[in-house]
Amino acid sequence: MWNALSHAQTPLWHVYFRSWTSVVGQPPPWWICDLLSRVVGERVGEEMVQEARLVTPSEALELGLIDVVAPAGRAVETAVQCLQPKLRLQDHARAVVKKQRREVFARQMRDRLAEDRSWFVNTITSEHMQRTVATYLESLGKR
Repeated sequence: MWNALSHAQTPLWHVYFRSWTSVVGQPPPWWICDLLSRVVGERVGEEMVQEARLVTPSEALELGLIDVVAPAGRAVETAVQCLQPKLRLQDHARAVVKKQRREVFARQMRDRLAEDRSWFVNTITSEHMQRTVATYLESLGKR
């Protein structure tokens, strides 16, 4: 079974994420920053994005990014146990609450789609970014 947390901690992924954000200078889109800050708080979220900081499973649990840390062999069993209380909720009530909590954010994402696309294309195709990426890729080739 693929484990996102352990995968994110592998050196290759860690180097890629840190490099893209810190070395190349392409920050993640606003909505990633916003979603992260909603969970861990403004200050911690901003620091995590600026530093391209990944967290261990125990840190993710402490920050509230995950609900439980389960051994790889018991991931599905643990997930089922965590979802059992949700199955006792009324579907309609749960759906209404989810919609209310996500509606404003979803509207913001729709409203800013063209702006986000334009920002990304302009940033990634800028002469400065192209030089930065080329220089970085060359440095990787020399390793």
